[in-house]
Amino acid sequence: MIPEPKPSSRGRCVDEIPVCSTNSDDYPWGDPERSREDDLREVEEAWGSLAFAENFAPRGDRRFAEWWAAYQRAGAGPSAAAALGRANWEIDIRPLLSAIRAPTLVLSRRGDPIGPPDAARYMAEQIPGGRFVELEGDDHILWLGDVEALCGEIEQFITGIRPARPEPGAVTTILQCDVESSTRLARELDAPRQRARR
Repeated sequence: MIPEPKPSSRGRCVDEIPVCSTNSDDYPWGDPERSREDDLREVEEAWGSLAFAENFAPRGDRRFAEWWAAYQRAGAGPSAAAALGRANWEIDIRPLLSAIRAPTLVLSRRGDPIGPPDAARYMAEQIPGGRFVELEGDDHILWLGDVEALCGEIEQFITGIRPARPEPGAVTTILQCDVESSTRLARELDAPRQRARR
């Protein structure tokens, strides 16, 4: 049973949630039933391995992939990860999307191998006033790829102000000026203190 959502106008919604994991006529971005067991078997056999970790970060470097594999192993064992995957396939929040009343931003990367942008676009279209932004890149993990663009979208969504991007090669200037012989005067005023220290 799905609990009845309570409309809310408090705050803004920033979260990462799957809409639906099952492929159907009205939701073609889910996984087909026949691939689930194969996928779960792969999770149980490869969870925490370098090859499996690279699926989540195709552009991540080897050091990152090694870290991500260790992160997977520290977070859950293979059977627990497969159980979580099985539970995620049961999620279908599509009936709840139209009841969301908080301003909602839905982000996706164009080449995300795990969360396709069309599924994210669908989510935004089902939420009243939902906003969809498709970012460049092919990383699924949020903190990889063009993080400045991603954070900039979130910052603008929350604050209403687009952050200024620094110009590449910007020059910083330090200006020192001597107003009416102030350097000489400062030296003279400081002289007694300097003599006392000696």
